[in-house]
Amino acid sequence: ILDHAPATVTVKGTDGRIRLANLDFLTRIGRTQQDTIGRKLDDLLPTRYVEKLKLLDDEVIRSKSVIQREIQWDAPRTHMTT
Repeated sequence: ILDHAPATVTVKGTDGRIRLANLDFLTRIGRTQQDTIGRKLDDLLPTRYVEKLKLLDDEVIRSKSVIQREIQWDAPRTHMTT
């Protein structure tokens, strides 16, 4: 189901390591599932994205709720959600 979602989706643990990534995310970063699971965003994305996403991750952990935000991405579709 997540691979058909019209958004980039990742699930990360509180340690920041990716536990699940949908096809849209993998396509955007040019990696495979095997190459992505267990890694941190710092290992996969440019700093300009990592900083924004870490702020969102911190907010999710503090609020214990789902948060969706639009983040500009250098691609035709311009949103990522956390």
